[in-house]
Amino acid sequence: MKKICRFWWIIAFPLASILVGAILMTLVYAIPTERMERNVRESTEIYMNEEATESWAPGIVGATLDNLTDATIIMEAIYSGDESALEKAMSNPSLYLTGDEDSFYSLGHLRAYLSGENPDLFSKNTYARYWHGNLLTFKLGLLFFNISELRILNMIIQGLLSLAIAALLFRRFGLGHCLAFGAALMFLNPITCAMNFQNAATYYILLVGMLVMLLLENHLKKNFLFAKLLMFTGIATAFFDFLTYPLVPLGMMLVLYLTMNRDSSVTFGRRLLSIIGGCTSWAAGYLIMWAGKWVLSSIVTGENVLSDAASNVALRTGTSDAAADIGLFSAISKNISEVSLKFIVILAIAAIIYIVITCIKKKGSIQFNLGLILSILVTALLPFAWYIVTRNHSYIHTLFTYRELAITLFGILIAVASVFSCPKTCPGVTKS
Repeated sequence: MKKICRFWWIIAFPLASILVGAILMTLVYAIPTERMERNVRESTEIYMNEEATESWAPGIVGATLDNLTDATIIMEAIYSGDESALEKAMSNPSLYLTGDEDSFYSLGHLRAYLSGENPDLFSKNTYARYWHGNLLTFKLGLLFFNISELRILNMIIQGLLSLAIAALLFRRFGLGHCLAFGAALMFLNPITCAMNFQNAATYYILLVGMLVMLLLENHLKKNFLFAKLLMFTGIATAFFDFLTYPLVPLGMMLVLYLTMNRDSSVTFGRRLLSIIGGCTSWAAGYLIMWAGKWVLSSIVTGENVLSDAASNVALRTGTSDAAADIGLFSAISKNISEVSLKFIVILAIAAIIYIVITCIKKKGSIQFNLGLILSILVTALLPFAWYIVTRNHSYIHTLFTYRELAITLFGILIAVASVFSCPKTCPGVTKS
Protein backbone atom coordinates (compact mmCIF):
# COMPACT_ATOMS: atom_id res chain seq x y z
CA MET A 1 0.00 0.00 0.00
CA LYS A 2 2.87 2.36 0.82
CA LYS A 3 4.38 1.77 -2.61
CA ILE A 4 1.08 2.67 -4.26
CA CYS A 5 0.80 5.84 -2.16
CA ARG A 6 4.25 6.91 -3.37
CA PHE A 7 2.78 7.37 -6.84
CA TRP A 8 -0.16 9.59 -5.81
CA TRP A 9 1.22 12.33 -8.04
CA ILE A 10 0.48 10.37 -11.22
CA ILE A 11 -3.21 11.24 -10.82
CA ALA A 12 -2.97 14.31 -8.59
CA PHE A 13 -0.67 16.39 -10.80
CA PRO A 14 -2.75 16.12 -13.99
CA LEU A 15 -6.03 16.71 -12.13
CA ALA A 16 -4.60 19.79 -10.41
CA SER A 17 -3.24 20.97 -13.76
CA ILE A 18 -6.69 20.66 -15.34
CA LEU A 19 -8.10 22.97 -12.68
CA VAL A 20 -5.21 25.45 -12.96
CA GLY A 21 -5.42 25.39 -16.77
CA ALA A 22 -9.16 26.12 -16.72
CA ILE A 23 -8.66 29.01 -14.28
CA LEU A 24 -5.79 30.54 -16.29
CA MET A 25 -7.69 30.29 -19.58
CA THR A 26 -10.78 31.85 -18.00
CA LEU A 27 -8.73 34.74 -16.63
CA VAL A 28 -7.04 35.45 -19.95
CA TYR A 29 -10.39 35.33 -21.78
CA ALA A 30 -11.71 37.89 -19.29
CA ILE A 31 -9.23 40.47 -20.61
CA PRO A 32 -10.82 42.93 -23.11
CA THR A 33 -9.61 42.32 -26.66
CA GLU A 34 -9.59 45.88 -28.04
CA ARG A 35 -5.82 46.37 -27.62
CA MET A 36 -5.17 42.87 -28.93
CA GLU A 37 -7.17 43.53 -32.07
CA ARG A 38 -5.48 46.90 -32.54
CA ASN A 39 -2.06 45.26 -32.45
CA VAL A 40 -3.20 42.55 -34.87
CA ARG A 41 -4.47 45.21 -37.29
CA GLU A 42 -1.07 46.90 -37.18
CA SER A 43 0.24 43.72 -38.81
CA THR A 44 -2.50 43.39 -41.43
CA GLU A 45 0.07 43.62 -44.23
CA ILE A 46 1.76 40.40 -43.08
CA TYR A 47 -1.27 38.21 -43.64
CA MET A 48 -2.36 40.04 -46.76
CA ASN A 49 0.99 39.33 -48.41
CA GLU A 50 1.96 35.95 -46.95
CA GLU A 51 0.28 32.78 -48.20
CA ALA A 52 -1.35 30.09 -46.06
CA THR A 53 1.85 28.07 -46.33
CA GLU A 54 4.37 30.85 -46.80
CA SER A 55 8.04 29.84 -47.12
CA TRP A 56 10.93 32.13 -46.29
CA ALA A 57 13.23 29.65 -48.10
CA PRO A 58 11.23 27.97 -50.89
CA GLY A 59 11.95 24.29 -51.39
CA ILE A 60 12.82 23.69 -47.72
CA VAL A 61 9.85 22.23 -45.83
CA GLY A 62 11.22 23.41 -42.48
CA ALA A 63 11.07 27.00 -43.73
CA THR A 64 7.33 26.82 -44.38
CA LEU A 65 5.08 28.86 -42.11
CA ASP A 66 1.66 27.42 -41.26
CA ASN A 67 -0.22 30.71 -41.51
CA LEU A 68 -3.49 28.82 -41.84
CA THR A 69 -3.29 27.64 -38.23
CA ASP A 70 -1.83 30.94 -37.05
CA ALA A 71 -4.84 32.69 -38.60
CA THR A 72 -7.10 30.47 -36.48
CA ILE A 73 -5.09 31.31 -33.35
CA ILE A 74 -5.37 35.04 -34.10
CA MET A 75 -9.11 34.87 -34.78
CA GLU A 76 -9.57 33.08 -31.45
CA ALA A 77 -7.38 35.59 -29.63
CA ILE A 78 -9.35 38.66 -30.77
CA TYR A 79 -12.85 37.11 -30.52
CA SER A 80 -15.06 39.44 -28.47
CA GLY A 81 -18.44 37.72 -28.20
CA ASP A 82 -20.90 38.11 -25.33
CA GLU A 83 -20.27 34.69 -23.78
CA SER A 84 -18.83 34.46 -20.29
CA ALA A 85 -15.05 34.14 -19.93
CA LEU A 86 -15.48 30.57 -18.69
CA GLU A 87 -17.59 29.59 -21.69
CA LYS A 88 -15.06 31.13 -24.07
CA ALA A 89 -12.24 29.31 -22.30
CA MET A 90 -14.03 26.00 -22.72
CA SER A 91 -15.34 26.47 -26.28
CA ASN A 92 -12.55 28.59 -27.85
CA PRO A 93 -14.76 30.47 -30.34
CA SER A 94 -13.69 32.37 -33.44
CA LEU A 95 -15.39 33.98 -36.44
CA TYR A 96 -15.57 32.64 -39.97
CA LEU A 97 -17.21 33.85 -43.17
CA THR A 98 -20.75 32.47 -43.33
CA GLY A 99 -21.14 30.08 -46.25
CA ASP A 100 -17.56 28.83 -45.99
CA GLU A 101 -18.27 26.11 -43.43
CA ASP A 102 -16.06 23.63 -45.30
CA SER A 103 -13.04 25.69 -44.31
CA PHE A 104 -13.45 26.98 -40.74
CA TYR A 105 -9.69 27.26 -40.38
CA SER A 106 -8.66 29.46 -43.27
CA LEU A 107 -6.40 32.45 -43.82
CA GLY A 108 -9.25 33.92 -45.88
CA HIS A 109 -11.40 34.48 -42.78
CA LEU A 110 -8.65 36.53 -41.11
CA ARG A 111 -8.01 38.53 -44.30
CA ALA A 112 -11.71 39.31 -44.68
CA TYR A 113 -11.97 40.37 -41.03
CA LEU A 114 -8.90 42.62 -41.20
CA SER A 115 -10.16 44.11 -44.47
CA GLY A 116 -13.25 45.43 -42.68
CA GLU A 117 -15.75 43.01 -44.18
CA ASN A 118 -19.34 43.45 -42.97
CA PRO A 119 -19.56 41.86 -39.47
CA ASP A 120 -22.97 40.42 -40.39
CA LEU A 121 -21.21 38.12 -42.87
CA PHE A 122 -19.41 36.28 -40.05
CA SER A 123 -20.63 33.40 -37.89
CA LYS A 124 -19.19 31.77 -34.78
CA ASN A 125 -17.22 28.55 -34.80
CA THR A 126 -15.97 26.67 -31.73
CA TYR A 127 -12.87 24.50 -31.36
CA ALA A 128 -13.31 22.91 -27.95
CA ARG A 129 -11.32 19.68 -28.24
CA TYR A 130 -7.99 21.46 -27.69
CA TRP A 131 -6.94 23.51 -24.67
CA HIS A 132 -5.51 26.28 -26.89
CA GLY A 133 -3.10 27.12 -24.08
CA ASN A 134 -0.95 29.05 -26.54
CA LEU A 135 -3.63 31.75 -26.28
CA LEU A 136 -2.55 32.29 -22.67
CA THR A 137 0.78 33.79 -23.73
CA PHE A 138 -0.36 34.99 -27.16
CA LYS A 139 -3.25 37.12 -25.88
CA LEU A 140 -1.03 38.62 -23.17
CA GLY A 141 1.64 39.33 -25.78
CA LEU A 142 -0.88 41.07 -28.05
CA LEU A 143 -1.65 43.53 -25.26
CA PHE A 144 1.79 45.06 -25.79
CA PHE A 145 3.16 43.95 -29.17
CA ASN A 146 2.03 43.51 -32.76
CA ILE A 147 2.65 40.32 -34.76
CA SER A 148 6.01 41.45 -36.16
CA GLU A 149 7.25 42.39 -32.70
CA LEU A 150 6.08 39.07 -31.24
CA ARG A 151 8.00 37.18 -33.92
CA ILE A 152 11.18 39.10 -33.04
CA LEU A 153 10.53 38.59 -29.32
CA ASN A 154 10.23 34.86 -29.94
CA MET A 155 13.59 34.85 -31.72
CA ILE A 156 15.27 36.65 -28.83
CA ILE A 157 13.83 34.50 -26.04
CA GLN A 158 14.30 31.21 -27.89
CA GLY A 159 17.83 32.24 -28.84
CA LEU A 160 18.78 33.02 -25.24
CA LEU A 161 17.31 29.73 -24.00
CA SER A 162 19.19 27.81 -26.71
CA LEU A 163 22.49 29.52 -25.85
CA ALA A 164 22.02 28.75 -22.16
CA ILE A 165 21.41 25.04 -22.92
CA ALA A 166 24.37 24.90 -25.32
CA ALA A 167 26.65 26.45 -22.69
CA LEU A 168 25.54 23.96 -20.04
CA LEU A 169 25.92 21.02 -22.43
CA PHE A 170 29.42 22.14 -23.36
CA ARG A 171 30.36 22.56 -19.73
CA ARG A 172 28.99 19.14 -18.75
CA PHE A 173 29.74 16.98 -21.80
CA GLY A 174 31.97 18.85 -24.20
CA LEU A 175 31.68 19.96 -27.81
CA GLY A 176 30.10 16.80 -29.26
CA HIS A 177 26.86 16.99 -27.27
CA CYS A 178 26.66 20.73 -27.87
CA LEU A 179 26.92 20.20 -31.64
CA ALA A 180 24.28 17.43 -31.51
CA PHE A 181 21.89 19.81 -29.78
CA GLY A 182 22.61 22.53 -32.33
CA ALA A 183 21.97 20.13 -35.22
CA ALA A 184 18.62 19.09 -33.71
CA LEU A 185 17.59 22.74 -33.39
CA MET A 186 18.59 23.41 -37.00
CA PHE A 187 16.45 20.43 -38.01
CA LEU A 188 13.46 21.89 -36.12
CA ASN A 189 14.29 25.23 -37.74
CA PRO A 190 14.44 27.97 -35.08
CA ILE A 191 13.48 30.74 -37.52
CA THR A 192 10.20 29.03 -38.40
CA CYS A 193 9.56 28.17 -34.74
CA ALA A 194 9.96 31.85 -33.87
CA MET A 195 7.86 33.26 -36.72
CA ASN A 196 5.11 30.62 -36.55
CA PHE A 197 3.09 30.74 -33.31
CA GLN A 198 1.77 27.22 -33.82
CA ASN A 199 5.28 25.75 -33.95
CA ALA A 200 6.63 27.97 -31.18
CA ALA A 201 4.70 26.30 -28.33
CA THR A 202 6.36 22.87 -28.46
CA TYR A 203 9.74 24.47 -29.17
CA TYR A 204 9.50 26.43 -25.92
CA ILE A 205 8.47 23.30 -23.99
CA LEU A 206 11.55 21.50 -25.34
CA LEU A 207 13.94 24.32 -24.45
CA VAL A 208 12.55 24.90 -20.97
CA GLY A 209 12.47 21.15 -20.24
CA MET A 210 16.10 20.60 -21.25
CA LEU A 211 17.25 23.70 -19.36
CA VAL A 212 15.53 22.54 -16.17
CA MET A 213 17.14 19.10 -16.55
CA LEU A 214 20.64 20.54 -16.87
CA LEU A 215 20.13 22.90 -13.92
CA LEU A 216 18.68 20.18 -11.67
CA GLU A 217 20.79 17.24 -12.84
CA ASN A 218 21.93 16.33 -9.32
CA HIS A 219 18.31 15.90 -8.20
CA LEU A 220 16.69 14.12 -11.14
CA LYS A 221 16.93 10.67 -9.56
CA LYS A 222 15.53 11.79 -6.20
CA ASN A 223 11.83 11.28 -5.42
CA PHE A 224 11.03 10.47 -9.08
CA LEU A 225 11.86 14.06 -10.05
CA PHE A 226 12.65 13.18 -13.66
CA ALA A 227 9.41 11.20 -14.02
CA LYS A 228 7.51 14.15 -12.55
CA LEU A 229 9.28 16.54 -14.91
CA LEU A 230 8.26 14.39 -17.89
CA MET A 231 4.70 14.30 -16.59
CA PHE A 232 4.58 18.09 -16.46
CA THR A 233 6.11 18.15 -19.93
CA GLY A 234 3.23 15.97 -21.14
CA ILE A 235 0.73 18.21 -19.35
CA ALA A 236 2.26 21.35 -20.87
CA THR A 237 2.27 19.75 -24.33
CA ALA A 238 -1.44 18.86 -24.07
CA PHE A 239 -2.17 22.39 -22.87
CA PHE A 240 -0.09 24.48 -25.29
CA ASP A 241 0.41 22.30 -28.37
CA PHE A 242 -1.83 22.02 -31.44
CA LEU A 243 -0.77 18.42 -32.16
CA THR A 244 2.28 19.55 -34.13
CA TYR A 245 5.35 17.57 -33.01
CA PRO A 246 4.41 16.72 -29.39
CA LEU A 247 6.88 13.86 -28.93
CA VAL A 248 10.03 15.95 -29.47
CA PRO A 249 10.35 17.28 -25.88
CA LEU A 250 9.83 13.77 -24.48
CA GLY A 251 12.30 12.09 -26.84
CA MET A 252 15.11 14.64 -26.58
CA MET A 253 14.77 14.88 -22.80
CA LEU A 254 14.95 11.08 -22.53
CA VAL A 255 18.12 11.02 -24.64
CA LEU A 256 19.66 13.71 -22.43
CA TYR A 257 18.70 11.82 -19.27
CA LEU A 258 20.23 8.58 -20.56
CA THR A 259 23.51 10.25 -21.47
CA MET A 260 23.71 11.92 -18.06
CA ASN A 261 24.33 8.48 -16.54
CA ARG A 262 27.28 6.91 -18.35
CA ASP A 263 27.98 4.34 -15.63
CA SER A 264 28.83 1.13 -17.49
CA SER A 265 27.42 -0.95 -14.61
CA VAL A 266 23.90 0.25 -15.48
CA THR A 267 22.49 -2.49 -17.71
CA PHE A 268 20.54 -2.01 -20.90
CA GLY A 269 17.51 -3.51 -19.13
CA ARG A 270 17.58 -0.85 -16.43
CA ARG A 271 17.94 1.88 -19.02
CA LEU A 272 15.04 0.40 -20.98
CA LEU A 273 12.89 0.54 -17.83
CA SER A 274 13.80 4.21 -17.47
CA ILE A 275 12.59 4.81 -21.04
CA ILE A 276 9.33 2.95 -20.43
CA GLY A 277 8.76 4.73 -17.13
CA GLY A 278 9.49 8.12 -18.67
CA CYS A 279 7.13 7.51 -21.59
CA THR A 280 4.43 6.33 -19.19
CA SER A 281 4.74 9.45 -17.02
CA TRP A 282 4.63 11.71 -20.07
CA ALA A 283 1.65 9.87 -21.57
CA ALA A 284 -0.29 9.98 -18.29
CA GLY A 285 0.14 13.74 -18.05
CA TYR A 286 -0.60 14.27 -21.74
CA LEU A 287 -3.71 12.09 -21.98
CA ILE A 288 -5.31 13.00 -18.64
CA MET A 289 -4.75 16.71 -19.24
CA TRP A 290 -6.21 16.55 -22.73
CA ALA A 291 -9.19 14.43 -21.68
CA GLY A 292 -9.84 16.90 -18.87
CA LYS A 293 -10.53 19.61 -21.45
CA TRP A 294 -13.06 17.38 -23.20
CA VAL A 295 -14.92 16.70 -19.96
CA LEU A 296 -14.91 20.33 -18.76
CA SER A 297 -15.95 21.64 -22.18
CA SER A 298 -18.83 19.17 -22.36
CA ILE A 299 -20.05 20.24 -18.90
CA VAL A 300 -19.69 24.00 -19.42
CA THR A 301 -20.92 24.31 -23.01
CA GLY A 302 -23.51 21.54 -23.03
CA GLU A 303 -22.01 20.26 -26.27
CA ASN A 304 -20.85 16.66 -26.68
CA VAL A 305 -17.17 17.53 -26.93
CA LEU A 306 -16.26 14.04 -25.75
CA SER A 307 -17.94 12.54 -28.79
CA ASP A 308 -16.29 15.06 -31.13
CA ALA A 309 -12.87 14.35 -29.59
CA ALA A 310 -13.37 10.58 -29.77
CA SER A 311 -14.32 10.73 -33.45
CA ASN A 312 -11.28 12.89 -34.24
CA VAL A 313 -8.96 10.59 -32.31
CA ALA A 314 -10.35 7.69 -34.33
CA LEU A 315 -9.82 9.67 -37.53
CA ARG A 316 -6.26 10.77 -36.75
CA THR A 317 -5.18 7.29 -35.69
CA GLY A 318 -6.99 5.73 -38.65
CA THR A 319 -5.51 4.16 -41.75
CA SER A 320 -7.12 6.21 -44.51
CA ASP A 321 -7.51 9.76 -45.77
CA ALA A 322 -9.91 11.20 -48.31
CA ALA A 323 -7.92 9.83 -51.22
CA ALA A 324 -6.70 6.36 -50.28
CA ASP A 325 -5.74 3.90 -47.59
CA ILE A 326 -2.53 4.67 -45.73
CA GLY A 327 -0.12 1.74 -45.52
CA LEU A 328 1.59 0.71 -42.28
CA PHE A 329 4.82 2.52 -43.16
CA SER A 330 3.40 5.18 -45.50
CA ALA A 331 3.41 7.95 -42.89
CA ILE A 332 7.00 7.07 -41.97
CA SER A 333 8.24 7.19 -45.55
CA LYS A 334 6.34 10.40 -46.31
CA ASN A 335 7.80 12.21 -43.30
CA ILE A 336 11.31 10.99 -44.08
CA SER A 337 10.89 12.25 -47.66
CA GLU A 338 10.40 15.77 -46.28
CA VAL A 339 13.94 15.79 -44.85
CA SER A 340 16.57 17.54 -46.97
CA LEU A 341 19.16 15.05 -48.24
CA LYS A 342 21.74 17.84 -48.41
CA PHE A 343 21.19 18.54 -44.71
CA ILE A 344 21.86 14.89 -43.85
CA VAL A 345 24.98 14.76 -46.05
CA ILE A 346 26.37 17.90 -44.42
CA LEU A 347 25.72 16.45 -40.98
CA ALA A 348 27.36 13.15 -41.92
CA ILE A 349 30.47 14.95 -43.18
CA ALA A 350 30.58 17.10 -40.04
CA ALA A 351 30.23 13.99 -37.85
CA ILE A 352 33.07 12.23 -39.69
CA ILE A 353 35.31 15.28 -39.29
CA TYR A 354 34.45 15.45 -35.58
CA ILE A 355 35.21 11.73 -35.10
CA VAL A 356 38.56 11.96 -36.92
CA ILE A 357 39.68 15.04 -34.97
CA THR A 358 38.57 13.52 -31.67
CA CYS A 359 40.36 10.22 -32.37
CA ILE A 360 43.57 12.07 -33.25
CA LYS A 361 43.37 14.15 -30.05
CA LYS A 362 42.59 11.09 -27.92
CA LYS A 363 45.04 8.91 -29.88
CA GLY A 364 42.36 6.43 -30.87
CA SER A 365 40.96 6.02 -27.35
CA ILE A 366 37.17 5.66 -27.27
CA GLN A 367 34.56 4.77 -24.63
CA PHE A 368 31.99 2.26 -25.86
CA ASN A 369 29.11 1.75 -23.42
CA LEU A 370 26.85 -0.72 -25.23
CA GLY A 371 23.93 -0.37 -22.80
CA LEU A 372 23.97 3.41 -23.15
CA ILE A 373 24.26 3.38 -26.94
CA LEU A 374 21.46 0.82 -27.40
CA SER A 375 19.09 2.65 -25.04
CA ILE A 376 19.68 5.95 -26.85
CA LEU A 377 19.03 4.29 -30.21
CA VAL A 378 15.81 2.73 -28.86
CA THR A 379 14.66 6.21 -27.84
CA ALA A 380 15.57 7.43 -31.34
CA LEU A 381 12.89 5.07 -32.71
CA LEU A 382 10.03 6.88 -30.91
CA PRO A 383 9.01 8.98 -33.95
CA PHE A 384 8.42 5.86 -36.03
CA ALA A 385 6.12 4.38 -33.39
CA TRP A 386 4.26 7.73 -33.27
CA TYR A 387 3.85 7.80 -37.05
CA ILE A 388 2.34 4.31 -37.01
CA VAL A 389 -0.07 5.11 -34.16
CA THR A 390 -1.14 8.49 -35.59
CA ARG A 391 -0.99 7.29 -39.19
CA ASN A 392 -3.66 9.57 -40.66
CA HIS A 393 -2.49 12.74 -38.93
CA SER A 394 1.20 12.11 -39.61
CA TYR A 395 0.54 11.33 -43.26
CA ILE A 396 -1.55 14.43 -43.92
CA HIS A 397 0.38 17.00 -41.87
CA THR A 398 4.02 16.32 -42.76
CA LEU A 399 4.47 20.10 -42.89
CA PHE A 400 5.10 19.95 -39.16
CA THR A 401 5.01 16.26 -38.14
CA TYR A 402 8.36 15.62 -39.87
CA ARG A 403 9.92 17.47 -36.93
CA GLU A 404 9.39 14.39 -34.74
CA LEU A 405 12.46 13.00 -36.53
CA ALA A 406 14.57 15.51 -34.57
CA ILE A 407 14.48 12.85 -31.82
CA THR A 408 16.10 10.33 -34.18
CA LEU A 409 18.72 12.80 -35.33
CA PHE A 410 19.53 13.94 -31.79
CA GLY A 411 19.69 10.34 -30.55
CA ILE A 412 22.08 9.18 -33.27
CA LEU A 413 24.38 12.19 -32.85
CA ILE A 414 24.40 11.88 -29.05
CA ALA A 415 25.21 8.15 -29.40
CA VAL A 416 28.19 9.05 -31.59
CA ALA A 417 29.26 11.85 -29.24
CA SER A 418 29.01 9.48 -26.26
CA VAL A 419 31.53 7.14 -27.88
CA PHE A 420 34.03 9.77 -28.93
CA SER A 421 33.83 12.24 -26.06
CA CYS A 422 34.34 12.15 -22.33
CA PRO A 423 32.01 14.19 -20.11
CA LYS A 424 33.49 17.00 -18.11
CA THR A 425 33.06 17.32 -14.38
CA CYS A 426 30.53 19.84 -13.15
CA PRO A 427 29.72 20.82 -9.56
CA GLY A 428 28.05 17.98 -7.69
CA VAL A 429 28.28 15.50 -10.56
CA THR A 430 30.40 12.38 -10.24
CA LYS A 431 32.26 11.42 -13.36
CA SER A 432 31.68 7.75 -14.22
